[in-house]
Amino acid sequence: MANQQPQAAVPPQDSDSDMDEEQQQGIPPAFATMLAHLTTQMMGMNANIAQLQASDLAHQQARQDQANVNAQLHAQLQAAQAQPLRSNIKVPTLDTFDGTMGETEPFLTSERSHFLLRPGDCPTPELKVLHASARFRGTARAWFLPVLKDFQRNVPGNRKPQTNEIFGSYDYFEAEVREGFGNPNEKREVERQLRLLE
Repeated sequence: MANQQPQAAVPPQDSDSDMDEEQQQGIPPAFATMLAHLTTQMMGMNANIAQLQASDLAHQQARQDQANVNAQLHAQLQAAQAQPLRSNIKVPTLDTFDGTMGETEPFLTSERSHFLLRPGDCPTPELKVLHASARFRGTARAWFLPVLKDFQRNVPGNRKPQTNEIFGSYDYFEAEVREGFGNPNEKREVERQLRLLE
C-alpha cells in the first residue's frame, strides 16, 4: 500500500474526564456559569410562584368562607325580621266598645297602646282595623257591619270607596269612629275642664 496517510490520533473518551458536559458540547465556561445561575433563579421564581398560588388559593378559600358566613348571617337576620316583634309587657284583656260616647277615646287609646306593645300582631292598617272592629258590640257593631261585609265579600276594585279608605288607613278608621261615636263638643269640654282646674 503505497501511499497511506497517517491518521490523526483521536483522544480516548474517558467518562471520568475533568471536562463537564457543557465543555464537551462546546459551550464556553462563562456562558455555562451564567446558564447555571439563571437556572437557579428560575427554579427560585417557580418556587415563589407556587407559594403565591398557594397563598392565593388560601385567600380565595378565606373569601369564600367569609361569604358563606355573611350569607348565613343575612338569612338569620331575615328570619328574625320575619318574626313578629313581641313585648314582654303583659297586655291586659281589651274591653269591647258598644258605641257609648264617653268610651270612644278610651277605646281608641287602648287599641293604640296594644299596637305599640305588640307591633307584630297587627303590622298593616287592615289588620289593625279588623282587630279593633272585632271588639265592637251593640250600636258600634251595627254601624260597622256593612263596611265589614263589603270588605270581606269584595275585592278592592269592587268595594265602596269608603271601605277601601277605612281599611287602608287606621287613622281614617279612627276618624270615622270619632265622627260616629265621639263627643262633637270634646274640644270645648276639655277647655271647660281645664278652666275649672285653674
